[in-house]
Amino acid sequence: MYLPIRLMQKTKNQYSSNNSPLNASKHNKTWLIAWTFTIGWMIVIYIFSSQTNSNEQTQAVFGNWNYLVRKGAHLSEYTILFCLLSWAIISTKNTFTDLRSFLFTKNNFAFAFLIAFLYSLTDEWHQSFVPGRSASLGDVGIDTIGICLGYLSFKFVSYAMHVFNKR
Repeated sequence: MYLPIRLMQKTKNQYSSNNSPLNASKHNKTWLIAWTFTIGWMIVIYIFSSQTNSNEQTQAVFGNWNYLVRKGAHLSEYTILFCLLSWAIISTKNTFTDLRSFLFTKNNFAFAFLIAFLYSLTDEWHQSFVPGRSASLGDVGIDTIGICLGYLSFKFVSYAMHVFNKR
């Protein structure tokens, strides 16, 4: 009789509210903050893409530098998006440990790259419906370079933090 009671207690403790993966969210809100910033940044990109005749507007402001400024904006938008996605994915995996193998791949950066790349494609497709805008695979290429820069930036900052914390 001792053994079955002991097993029942263990099973009961395994599924108690204290061990629930959702309970971790009460103690660690980093994942929620990370996803809020990430989704917020995606909305900012969407709003920029929704501006009609934006080339003419920026041409009036930047003149001969217009092309570089616009392509630099693509680059920086997706560099930031990749970094935010990586932060969100890693913080989610660290918070909800029971969901690690179920929701996310083992390679956080490949998953973040895929999401950012797909968002870039849908962003260009969205621009094809905006008056005065057009879709461009060249912009998707620049966005992809921005994603790669985001990877390098994220790895550099992670390494620098690791070295700094060792001191």
